[in-house]
Amino acid sequence: MKDEKNKSRKNSEIRDTIRNIAGFYLIYLAYKMISDIVNGKFTDVNPTIGVIIAIAFAAFGIFIIIDSYKRMKREKARQLEEAKAEAQAEAQAKAQDETELEENKLLQTEDEGTEENIQLEEGVKNEEEITDEIHDGIYDDPYEQFPDDSKE
Repeated sequence: MKDEKNKSRKNSEIRDTIRNIAGFYLIYLAYKMISDIVNGKFTDVNPTIGVIIAIAFAAFGIFIIIDSYKRMKREKARQLEEAKAEAQAEAQAKAQDETELEENKLLQTEDEGTEENIQLEEGVKNEEEITDEIHDGIYDDPYEQFPDDSKE
């Protein structure tokens, strides 16, 4: 897609350059016609018609140059807008990636905390089971299981 855009931009630049050259050539022809009329070299047509044609050439040449300049200016503005949009999209993608990474870290931390809680809960259940077994009379002496604690 970028290749197509670059090719389109290059074609647009070439077209505008050719239009500028044509505009300057028309202005040159108008200047040459008027200078020939003033010097008396333009004898094929009435000098008034020659001046009118020269003015038309100059006006059309100026119009082509101005139009080409406006096109180039619009193209540059469009390129800047596209670059800004691309940069903004990249920044949003980067921010989203960072947010997802932080969320994953938080989830991972929460998962680890949950595993620790499960282990603690299992440990509590084991102690509760032992206490229940003591109360149920499985062990005659509650300190029998823990001989070091009973001597204190």
